[in-house]
Amino acid sequence: MSSLEIITKYLKENLELKNKEIASLTKRSVKTIYQAYSSANEKARNKFEIREAKYYIPASALTNRKFGVLESVAKYLKENYELNYSEIGRLLERDLGRSGLLTLEDEREECWIRKNKKLNFNLSTYNFF
Repeated sequence: MSSLEIITKYLKENLELKNKEIASLTKRSVKTIYQAYSSANEKARNKFEIREAKYYIPASALTNRKFGVLESVAKYLKENYELNYSEIGRLLERDLGRSGLLTLEDEREECWIRKNKKLNFNLSTYNFF
């Protein structure tokens, strides 16, 4: 399940937000949110069981469209919790080393760009908001 699918499913089912509200929060189109939720629901029919989390990621961290959702989450954790890539990778259950993500300078801002577009990880055990 993609990170956007997980977040969309969480916001819709656990926080009971409407597609339009989710689209506004994440700066995505309503159509994108509808498709992400439909796809997520096919992959996981049950509502996520949410547990207390050590790290919280605000919706505002996901709105910069220069980054994908995974990159935004990694960037937020690095900048706000001062985690290194190894710690973030363990937390997200992904290899974020050079083989997983490339680091580029773009307008003096670090960007994380996926090499593999099929990165899947389970964020359902973490609270975002």
